[in-house]
Amino acid sequence: VSVACSPTESVFVSACVSAQNQGKLLLHDIKSKKLERTLSLGPGPQSLYATCCAYNHNGQLLVAGCSDGTVRTLDLRHSEVIDSWSGHQGAVTALQLTPDQNHCYSLGQDNKLYRHSFNQTKQPVWETQLPYSATCFTLDQSGQHILMCGQNGASINQISVGGVAPVLKLSSTSVAACHWANANQCGTCVTAGLDGKVEIFTLLTP
Repeated sequence: VSVACSPTESVFVSACVSAQNQGKLLLHDIKSKKLERTLSLGPGPQSLYATCCAYNHNGQLLVAGCSDGTVRTLDLRHSEVIDSWSGHQGAVTALQLTPDQNHCYSLGQDNKLYRHSFNQTKQPVWETQLPYSATCFTLDQSGQHILMCGQNGASINQISVGGVAPVLKLSSTSVAACHWANANQCGTCVTAGLDGKVEIFTLLTP
């Protein structure tokens, strides 16, 4: 379902689910090519599984979006859940930490986009109901723009107090995955379409 690589160690986490809706969150060692351990998502329904996940900057925490609409923070040093919050109706489809690592954006099947502060996770500090279907997203390095992707294609939007405002349409093809990288006053957006094509867009940044 999802794979995330540690930014500091030669390990990665894979979120898997079987045909019987039995999920596992597995920590793998790249050097030894072995499974290190299975991570627990804590209390929840029997069919609970991780749908997406992301490491924090030092690789000690893993934030996982789950099938029950919750987002859970795992301390990988002790293999335990240290925080969780809910809000989405249906599964979380994508999440990403902000560049300053103080907030987490999450997108759900309910087509809502939330931003939670790690200092106070019980209520979102920002939210919006998207006017179109989206399945994945990625932030730029400033955290002020967001690339939204889904069945209607890919578009760059500006994040404001009232929601997201469209800035630039990149593609009309259904998109399954996306990434946004910045270097030398140049932004690169990469999208992977359901038609098997990978598109690369180069943006000049001020």
